[in-house]
Amino acid sequence: MIYKNKFIKTAVLFLCGGISSRLKTNNVMHPKVLIPIKNDRCSLDFCFDLFKSSKNCEFYINYSEEYDLFNNYIEKKKGSFHNINKIIEKKPSGTVRPILKVLKEKDYDQILVINGDTICKIKINILYNFHISNNSNFTLVSNYISDVSSSGLLELDNKKLLSIIEKSKMKIPGWVNSGIYLINKNY
Repeated sequence: MIYKNKFIKTAVLFLCGGISSRLKTNNVMHPKVLIPIKNDRCSLDFCFDLFKSSKNCEFYINYSEEYDLFNNYIEKKKGSFHNINKIIEKKPSGTVRPILKVLKEKDYDQILVINGDTICKIKINILYNFHISNNSNFTLVSNYISDVSSSGLLELDNKKLLSIIEKSKMKIPGWVNSGIYLINKNY
């Protein structure tokens, strides 16, 4: 990414290794991020859409080895996005392990992490400008919704994150984790 004429080496990691415990489907062997949801497009397609004008990024997709469907998906995407790398796990390991693996892979300045089931109309360049102009080491994108019961509720103090209450079951409005993070390497 470029900020004030300075190139910042950034990796983009799509986390797709989750178990899909809240998704009620008979498609057990089909990862939720590849299930068609609109016009035969899956949530991972919408994640890649965020980078239509940023094709010089290096992409990583983290997923479980049991899903051969990702290999077909990645091959199709390589026509538009050439730098797609795979992080294949025997079983889901959470968020931190894939992030550390990508940061060890090459000398990146920062990593943009996006949950593969996130559908968001964020403008990536605005996120980068916000992150850098605020001298942030860790930026988390959030949404305000009317019912936080099935989301990660953010406890904030003047825009500073104090904690995340995962799937709180509280039916109240509030700010929730959108599943998009921009993290500096040295954080």
